[in-house]
Amino acid sequence: PFNKFTGKYEGFVNNGEGILPFDTEAVSSGALVFMLVGLQGCWNYPIGYVFCNKMTGTDLQALIFKVIELALANGLNVVSVTSDGCSVNIQAMAQAGCKMGQSVTIAQRNVYHT
Repeated sequence: PFNKFTGKYEGFVNNGEGILPFDTEAVSSGALVFMLVGLQGCWNYPIGYVFCNKMTGTDLQALIFKVIELALANGLNVVSVTSDGCSVNIQAMAQAGCKMGQSVTIAQRNVYHT
């Protein structure tokens, strides 16, 4: 909820029930939002969020795979995962099997979720 005295949103860590364990007493430092974006047509939808603090690459990878799993279960074809260059994002992508090099052409094109 929004704290009108501090001018900030405040809440507790919540990684989604049954997806990742989390400390219900830990104060969240931010929200991680997952979105789906259409390749044909102009649409994008936020489909989920978690309140987090100090996310690890392993935890982020699990959340990304859960989003992909849910998208596939609902008939959507996921062709790309995009993020900024934050170190935890790079760790998550590397753990998922992405091979990043000096050129996009040498990046591994297929990462299979099991």
